[in-house]
Amino acid sequence: MFDIIADFWLFILLVIPATLLTIYKARIKGAIGEKTVAWRLSRLPNPKYKVINNLVLSSGGKTSQIDHLVISNYGLFVIETKNVKGLIFGKESSEHWISMAEALCRMFRLLIRLKII
Repeated sequence: MFDIIADFWLFILLVIPATLLTIYKARIKGAIGEKTVAWRLSRLPNPKYKVINNLVLSSGGKTSQIDHLVISNYGLFVIETKNVKGLIFGKESSEHWISMAEALCRMFRLLIRLKII
């Protein structure tokens, strides 16, 4: 009887973490990527660069989240962090860009468009 109870608890201790890892793997991987980039950006020289992480903007009733915004004398740099292997395609004038990563193709909307004068 003791062996059945011990085997049951061993099974539970192995299955629950494995299930949680499977469910939250993408979120965990994304959070690690964003924290890594934020840490690297925090090492930029302080007087020349201001870094804002996890910025949420709203426009016309729609919201968009920016992972990292770097403000400097050289311009504004908007950084979207993806912790995957792949490519992102888009034109400066396009409303949507395309992400091709890990055998998936996704379209995402750009909230900010800057005009270069």
